[in-house]
Amino acid sequence: MKKIAALRQWERKFDQLAKRSRTTRRQSLAGTAAHEAGHAKITWRNSPRKFLKMKILSAKAGWTLHSGPSPQVYTRGQMKRLMVLAVAGKVAELKAVGHSSGWEEDLKDWRRVAKKLAVTSARWAEIEGEEEKRAFVKVEVRRLVRWAMRTAREELDAEWPDVFRLCELLVREKTAGPAELRGIFGASLWEQNNPQHALYSYEGTDGEEDEEEDDEEEDDDDDGGGDAAPDGEEGEEAVEENGDEEEGEEDVKTNRLNLCLKETF
Repeated sequence: MKKIAALRQWERKFDQLAKRSRTTRRQSLAGTAAHEAGHAKITWRNSPRKFLKMKILSAKAGWTLHSGPSPQVYTRGQMKRLMVLAVAGKVAELKAVGHSSGWEEDLKDWRRVAKKLAVTSARWAEIEGEEEKRAFVKVEVRRLVRWAMRTAREELDAEWPDVFRLCELLVREKTAGPAELRGIFGASLWEQNNPQHALYSYEGTDGEEDEEEDDEEEDDDDDGGGDAAPDGEEGEEAVEENGDEEEGEEDVKTNRLNLCLKETF
């Protein structure tokens, strides 16, 4: 009897540890889910890019896939929206769990875009001297980053209950596509600008998209879509990543946004 009682006691302890482990895992996934939800919300509602899919892989890794024309054909206003998109993951994660991690690539993204905006501004052309120009870029980058953080915070705060719903969905299902985001946020900005492609869906998996489908989609956009790349420029597909997961094969048309920007700037 003593052995049976001891065994049951160990079973209860094991059940408690298992329950605690599941709770800890859900809490750790919440940060990654919030990070990717921040990227996805801004992509869906307030950016010139087309949301495709998002997924969380672990407590430290996830990605948000989106496509659009090469950044070199964007207006200055659209470039500033890319900055907001890049910082949104960090802002959402901070709001949800009080800390952020895995945003080093995002940092490179928004600083690179901010620098491009600084050196193409009207003020830049008026400055003489290399030291003065470097000083101007440093100040302008800081100003733009503060603006992007503030803007992302305001836009996420305005719809935080819906962002939180997306976080809960990701923790539970680990992935979400256009249909899920449409059910939470309504029609995307891309759909509003491209009514002929409204209520689209994305059939790719794990950050991959069939190249033939992608080519057809870009051709359709060239026939009048507002998201098409003008003057024959090819559209770009990018992944907002959180963590150090390995990238896909070379023939897959997926890139981190910072790689896309490196090629452009």
